[in-house]
Amino acid sequence: MHVDVVGFSRIWLRSGPFEGPHKATGSGGGYLLHKLPRGYFFLADELKRASVSIPQNIAEGSGKPGVADRSRYMGIARGSAMECGALLDVGASLKLFSASDHEKGTELVERIVSMLSKMMKLE
Repeated sequence: MHVDVVGFSRIWLRSGPFEGPHKATGSGGGYLLHKLPRGYFFLADELKRASVSIPQNIAEGSGKPGVADRSRYMGIARGSAMECGALLDVGASLKLFSASDHEKGTELVERIVSMLSKMMKLE
């Protein structure tokens, strides 16, 4: 079974929190980072860091020869995806994101977490 978790994490990065209004697609929360008011750099920074960590750990894990190593890196990527979900929840609770943006971002995070969980078990 082939799970394209890298493709979905790229979707998250492309259409998720990084893109500005000129490329907003609505998936993965659209252009959330650009919607954050001043004073919330810490939240934007954490969301960027966690989002970038997902494909980095997938790539690093894919290059490992051992099954246990690959699974461990998929687990780290899954943890970063879950962190993105928690940061979306924080932003929503602070009324920084609309309910629609929060829902779209959460749906994509759940898909990524699900795929990474399957990849951890495929080995």
